Amino acid sequence: MSFRPKDEYQLSKLSDDDLVAYLIAARDSGHDDEVRKATGVLVYSRYRQQLAFIRKKVRSAEDAEDILATVILDMLSAAFRGNHTGQFFSLFFTIRDRRIADYYEKAGREPEAEPVNPDGPALIEELLGSEEFASESDARMVIEQCLSAMSHRDQEIVRMRMEGFPSKEVAYRINQGNLDGKTKMTPANVDQIYARFKHRLHPELFPEDGGDG
Repeated sequence: MSFRPKDEYQLSKLSDDDLVAYLIAARDSGHDDEVRKATGVLVYSRYRQQLAFIRKKVRSAEDAEDILATVILDMLSAAFRGNHTGQFFSLFFTIRDRRIADYYEKAGREPEAEPVNPDGPALIEELLGSEEFASESDARMVIEQCLSAMSHRDQEIVRMRMEGFPSKEVAYRINQGNLDGKTKMTPANVDQIYARFKHRLHPELFPEDGGDG
């Protein structure tokens, strides 16, 4: 079947997996403009979330916006060679983390200390283990594969929790977005969804444990 371009409105209605599939089809058929369009939709849909993450790292709103702008430009010009959603977001997060590192290296700054998370452990590093996995990039790929089995709403919940947002804030954002039109999300619901994800993730990251997490 020949490739059929879609406009940005149509792309905005697709799931992450469908967007990446569209991006791959566009790439394989030589439609570079459509690749950039799909990449833009994927990246901009997480603009606020990623800006909040970078803002915690650099403690300057202006610098955070500059870093994220660079990350977006890098993603739009990157030659994505992967074949699934996990690989796309692994590239995205790798570029983001590199640009944050560049920010400190160029300015001769020391990284800001992480703020205490009042809602308990949530940052991605605490899921990975310091020395038990080959690399953060590989671990992120496994994480994205586990996420792909979840609904779009639950994926967004887990992503926000891994970025360090407390459950109360996640519930508020989900309810504001009204992503599924169902009953209102509560912090307890967020905790349950996140706990199920971590329970599913552990044997994938650490198979030598025999699935005990």
